[in-house]
Amino acid sequence: SIEADQSWERDELAKVAHGSGDDALRAAAVQAIGAFATTTELLERLGDLATSPSAQVRGAVLWALQLAREGSDAAARLVEPMLGDPDPVVRRRACYVAGNLGLDKLAPALAKRTAPNEDPALRLAAYVALGELGMPGVAAEIVAAIKREDDPRVLGAASNALIGAAPLPSAI
Repeated sequence: SIEADQSWERDELAKVAHGSGDDALRAAAVQAIGAFATTTELLERLGDLATSPSAQVRGAVLWALQLAREGSDAAARLVEPMLGDPDPVVRRRACYVAGNLGLDKLAPALAKRTAPNEDPALRLAAYVALGELGMPGVAAEIVAAIKREDDPRVLGAASNALIGAAPLPSAI
């Protein structure tokens, strides 16, 4: 447990995060900063770690971004390439973060992750995120993808995404 509500504390954590030590410790430092920093500060201090050789650290950057709880164009630019990360856990986390932060500009990239050749866990994450976003501009692609879906768990999330995208009936 650590508190990093003062700038000097986040400075020290950023040094640990950028260090060459244990990846678990570096990831913990990243996450601790995310709990106290704004998205802007997080991106300034740790944005470069989104391309770290360590999948654990890259995933921690996403976790920290989610803890900062502010979506922005800069956050979308950081998350978008992580949707294609080599590590499947990082790719899934990037999907969930895109939905949780309301990064609707990423809807087309999320829709690509619903392709039948993607891992079912990734398709599930993409549909959950699209459901949170309301699927701006990609409803037709999602309907086509659902027609090819054979995993019942993923179909449930896809159905929820479609429901989330449906316009509300007008008040009578």
